[in-house]
Amino acid sequence: MAISVRTVFSQIYLSAMLPDTVTFYTQDDTASANVTLYVNSAPIFRTTLYPYERVMNLKDIRSIIEGQLHKDNIASAECYIAIYDQFSHANTQTFYVIASDYAIPSPAHFLSTHFLTTRNSFRIHRKGKQNLSWFVPSYARVSYYTEALILPDGQVSPVLLRRDEGTTPNYMGAVYREEISVQTVAEQFERAFPNSRGKLLSFTVHRGNRAMTFYVTDEKPDFHLAFYNTFNVTEYAEFYATTTQKQKVQRSEALCNNIRTQYDQFTEHSFDVETAAVPYEEALWINQIFSSRFVSIPIYLDTYVEILITESTSEISDSDKEQNRLKFSYKYAKNVLHKYVNFAPSYFTEEFSKQFM
Repeated sequence: MAISVRTVFSQIYLSAMLPDTVTFYTQDDTASANVTLYVNSAPIFRTTLYPYERVMNLKDIRSIIEGQLHKDNIASAECYIAIYDQFSHANTQTFYVIASDYAIPSPAHFLSTHFLTTRNSFRIHRKGKQNLSWFVPSYARVSYYTEALILPDGQVSPVLLRRDEGTTPNYMGAVYREEISVQTVAEQFERAFPNSRGKLLSFTVHRGNRAMTFYVTDEKPDFHLAFYNTFNVTEYAEFYATTTQKQKVQRSEALCNNIRTQYDQFTEHSFDVETAAVPYEEALWINQIFSSRFVSIPIYLDTYVEILITESTSEISDSDKEQNRLKFSYKYAKNVLHKYVNFAPSYFTEEFSKQFM
């Protein structure tokens, strides 16, 4: 019998926009066919379909593909579907899938003009960092450059400077990642423009038609998180918030010779967080942390450990009168408390000092 694919696939999909049903047609209404779904050339799902009135349907490929993307910890994949019996076979065209919880119109245009984030800008601490990722829907030579607004030392008016970083080929279907450090950006502009050294106020990173603006603040955040966002790529979040640490101890008790003894002790620590008022766009972005499949927190320097978001409360209003404050609770995935102690250098400065560290 002859088998054909009736569903027409686009070249690029955000995973939330994958077709709910893939339809195949067969000339024989009595025979079955085998279907295989391939992700990055690897068969990840197989099943047997039976026709009804010469039509066979494969349902919910989204959950299968997204499950593989999350399992492999990748943001995108090249996919196709093959169907065959003992007499014939057919394939869908190859299509790219980018992990996304959001359905966004014109995904190819979105991907060519936006980074893999829902943010349009970031407020960032002077010693902060952020991860920028982007998917390339078609081959292109991409111009890399950064614009910075700097207040030169001794001046009252800032200047806008541009630092070109060259043109780089970007290949279709690839996800590119770059970690942006505020300190590094400031140092690069100091070296490139020694006559305009001063305070970095903001900067905009350009990668082709994509642009992301960072507004630099001296206000130190209370803590940071790293998480996989809606596109399954890492982003960093800075929080201005209050944190309450809780400790829960559970023990069993035994009585022997009128003496009580406790055993099987289990101690659990959790943390309740309430953020300061955040803008509407940032509140929607923080929501992604609550549903993220991986969240981690730095315990010192660039060492991160996994945490679990155990509870969250999110009521986000777009009213200018409302203050969006989000609450959530977390605990370490591994039941170990972490404390970073920055001890001062231990110098012996007095001959008869009784104590020193």
